[in-house]
Amino acid sequence: MVAAVAVDRIAVLGRQGTVSTIRPDGTDNRVVSPGGRATHQQVAWGPGGRRLAWGRAEGRGPGQARSSLVSADPDGGDQMVTPLPTTPFYLWWRPDGRALASLANGPQGIDLVLVEPGGPARVALRGAPLFVSWSPDGSQLVCHVDDDRLVVVDGNPGAEGHDGHELARSEGFSAPAWTTEGIVADVTGPDGRRLLAVLDPATGVVCRPLARHDGWARVVATSGSRVAFSVGPLERGRDRDVLMEQDEAIPEALTVVDLATGSLDVVLASPPVAAEWSPDGRRLLVLAADHDGGGAPLVRWLVWDGALARSVGEPFTPGAWWTRTELAFAEQFGQSRRTWSPDSRSITYAVRQRSGRDVIVVQSADPDADTKPTILSPGLASSWSPE
Repeated sequence: MVAAVAVDRIAVLGRQGTVSTIRPDGTDNRVVSPGGRATHQQVAWGPGGRRLAWGRAEGRGPGQARSSLVSADPDGGDQMVTPLPTTPFYLWWRPDGRALASLANGPQGIDLVLVEPGGPARVALRGAPLFVSWSPDGSQLVCHVDDDRLVVVDGNPGAEGHDGHELARSEGFSAPAWTTEGIVADVTGPDGRRLLAVLDPATGVVCRPLARHDGWARVVATSGSRVAFSVGPLERGRDRDVLMEQDEAIPEALTVVDLATGSLDVVLASPPVAAEWSPDGRRLLVLAADHDGGGAPLVRWLVWDGALARSVGEPFTPGAWWTRTELAFAEQFGQSRRTWSPDSRSITYAVRQRSGRDVIVVQSADPDADTKPTILSPGLASSWSPE
């Protein structure tokens, strides 16, 4: 039987540990996996919306806990359960939809476990911290591990061995991004300074320098040949950052560079909380801090259309679970989850209400639309289907 394709649905991780999918108008709420004795972790859509996956933990007593990765059709049918030593807290489907990369706690910090639903699973790499990015063809992953190494591993769950091969040294940086133009990561340059650059995936050689700096670097979003990034401030007395070896970068600003054309744009004067390109590749969604001078921390959405970054909706308090999990590691989650609707017109996210309850909402991404977010359901986090 061919699984039905989920068209324009939102996956919701519920407060009681449920996994469900719902239409953007709030109708047809289907419970894919109930909570109860089981608790669930991040829900991830497969390519095309044909499958869902999530981490599941059952039992709480000593020796009773059982962890697994579960994948299913969007209506909960055809479930495949893969037992794992510990419950994965991060999932990312391989581009062909036949396997997943999962991160879970392990004996040496974090385990990268590659899983084929209904088939083999293997620990491909161990260390902490650990961030990953799939190659465009899904044959490999580049990993930033132990805060000092870039390592490439085989993307086949059935392959033998682990640890991969070291590509470069990289410190004080989180998630790399494997783009169509190469691997974007922060490395130590020939002059001893930190260098955000595009690397050759086979050799680790710098193909194109992006920004030299003495602070921090974040690759916040990629789409095709375009990279959105921020770099930290320089030490006093040092020259300004050098971007593309010819233009000046503004320290801490959110900057977009097109690796194919060399064009450079400053989107925001300060680093974002998170960012994500629209499915059609035309706009960049930015979550920025909104400093109101008091009360709960607020954020607001901005949409950059290539010329201007304009506000969407009103400032809000993000959901607590969403904040401490996905937003805390925005560079990693931003590569795999979907805030945007498939048609690039709306977004979904979690809001903390004044009552202290977290709810899932849908909001128009049109800066000219005078609309308020629509509440779909109670929930901790949400992700829109790819189609």
